[in-house]
Amino acid sequence: MGLVASIGCTTISSFKPNLVPSPSLLWQFRTGSDVYSSPALGRDGTIYCGCDDGFLYALTPEGGLLWRFQAGSDIYSSPALAEDGTIYFGTRKGVFWALRPDGTPRWSHPTGGWIWSSPAIGADGTVFVGSKDRGLYAFTPDGRVRWRLETRSWLRSSPALARDGMLYIGSDEEKALLAVNPDGTLKWRFETGGSIPGSPAIGQDGTIHVGSNDGCCYAVRPDGTLKWKVRTGGWVRSSPAIGGDGTVYVGSADHHLYAIAAGGGVRWRFRTGSWIRSSPLIAHDGTVFVGSDDGHIYAIGPDGSLMGRYGATDAIYSSPALDPRGVLYFGTDDNRIHALRVGSVRLADSPWPKFRCGAGNGGRRVP
Repeated sequence: MGLVASIGCTTISSFKPNLVPSPSLLWQFRTGSDVYSSPALGRDGTIYCGCDDGFLYALTPEGGLLWRFQAGSDIYSSPALAEDGTIYFGTRKGVFWALRPDGTPRWSHPTGGWIWSSPAIGADGTVFVGSKDRGLYAFTPDGRVRWRLETRSWLRSSPALARDGMLYIGSDEEKALLAVNPDGTLKWRFETGGSIPGSPAIGQDGTIHVGSNDGCCYAVRPDGTLKWKVRTGGWVRSSPAIGGDGTVYVGSADHHLYAIAAGGGVRWRFRTGSWIRSSPLIAHDGTVFVGSDDGHIYAIGPDGSLMGRYGATDAIYSSPALDPRGVLYFGTDDNRIHALRVGSVRLADSPWPKFRCGAGNGGRRVP
């Protein structure tokens, strides 16, 4: 058994020695409300994260506050960082924001509904985001609407960008995965048996992986045909992550994290104490980190064994981010952003290793 250390209301259970020699909680930053947003990491190490208190926070790697921006309403959307450092995110009041790296507004644009969706940023700087007004928006970097696709349902899912410029996003009442051409026209619609609140992940061969509230994880070919589907024991709101060997990792409301082989068979499943709405993150050594509504971040080995866990005081909806120093960042429903040292691990070099793919949450694979 490893060392267990208590820090305030937080408990850290040690990881196995080959993963973390001396695990330690680096810091906690207290916000004004729950943190559903998932952190984005800047090239200089700055951590950006939205909060239910209406602030977007910019923190130093040491946990100090650089600045905070009051956006006017709850932020569930996770920020995405452009090449020039612009920070994009949406709010519950339906306003889409672009901030400079110093936290001052560059521009904003109203939509007709809540923006839960997190942005994707194209190679040319175009920014894509969904809204509860049933619109998928494409914004130019200077804030003009390039196009808007009217859909049949509100869009809680976040768009994923393929290398060829195709855009994939899930819809709610429509219960479908949508494929959208770069010019904003609909290419195809793949129907599932439930709403799709989670976000797609794109494999090396272009296969689109997405979960549905019908309890299944789907693999859909770029032509819109089904490659495979795997049924779990509950709805799937977690967004998949994809390992270097094509293994797909996704959480379910049946309390399990699933490891699904590239061909569609379940390799293993790992049980946590509650629903998994957080999306998994894959480290370069194959360790998978995932949060659960039971208030723990779990470190799970490539074989499905428990390597260690970290306990917060409330549910974890936020999806983790990992910096090159081996520090894991995530938000919790106890009004905190956490930084946990997890050893000499870094983000996996795989097709889609975490929520929104890269450290900056851009929603596409950058070569």
